[in-house]
Amino acid sequence: MKIHPNQQRGVALLTALLIVTLATMIAVSILSRNHLEIRRTSNILSRNQAWLYALGAESWAVSILQRDKNAYDYMGETWAFQLPQTPVPGGELGGTLEDLQGRFNLNNLQTINKKVNEKSLKHFQRLLKFLDLPTSIADEVIDWIDTDSYNRPSGAEDLEYLLQNPPYRSANQLFHSPSELRLLASVDDAVYQTLLPHITALPEITSINVNTTTLPVLNSLIPELSEDEVKKLLLVGKQKGFKTMGQLRQRPELKDLEFDQTQLGVISHYFLLKAHARMNSVDIHLNSVIRRHKQQGMHVLLHSQGGFW
Repeated sequence: MKIHPNQQRGVALLTALLIVTLATMIAVSILSRNHLEIRRTSNILSRNQAWLYALGAESWAVSILQRDKNAYDYMGETWAFQLPQTPVPGGELGGTLEDLQGRFNLNNLQTINKKVNEKSLKHFQRLLKFLDLPTSIADEVIDWIDTDSYNRPSGAEDLEYLLQNPPYRSANQLFHSPSELRLLASVDDAVYQTLLPHITALPEITSINVNTTTLPVLNSLIPELSEDEVKKLLLVGKQKGFKTMGQLRQRPELKDLEFDQTQLGVISHYFLLKAHARMNSVDIHLNSVIRRHKQQGMHVLLHSQGGFW
């Protein structure tokens, strides 16, 4: 059958259009893929740069703490001042240093002989009550860190946690992070957020710095004081700082009061850096726990990104 020249031209035109369409689709696909790769690479570079800036804030924090030669720590010292978000090439950087010894150390609940520290347990129970939280949480915390498998009266051990989805076991060791509390049977996010400003998890038994602590922590440590009396002590501690425990003991609020002074102090060795670095549209939140030791110097014990370690 003879094909008319017009039909041949029509077929050729359709073929050409099809080829152009396919070529355009391929080109668009390549360009889109290249654009995504460029954005991905840009984000990676920005993230890396932001991370380096955050580590720079960590170095700043270490140097600030190294220069502090006072025999006491309080909120009027250089380390306690916030570094506001400051422009840096391509982004901005800011951070704060917090005294972790102003908080109740969960690991104080166990003695070095792995027995329950009854003084700290009573303190923690009073703290929970002050915060309107169930005091039964204290038993769960003890069961989480002790080495046996026997439930305390209101506690929980492996049998309870193995029924969870997914199942897990109690740690049977000291807390590495306060965030482990979220694994406890009675600790939901609301309970955790209520506790978080007042608790920490440090690798050794520590005293509470009266100059940097919170009202709930101090009031639950010395329950004989009224809330107003505790506020007066906190105000002096934060503005001027008690230089010695003897100076604290001379306060009229405490003069005729018998209380356990071994759980209090005026100097701190553990600090938390919260750094925020932004590079282009990429944000990095770095939390670093820093240990300051008179003989051993400065050590960054851990880093974490995002929420509190």
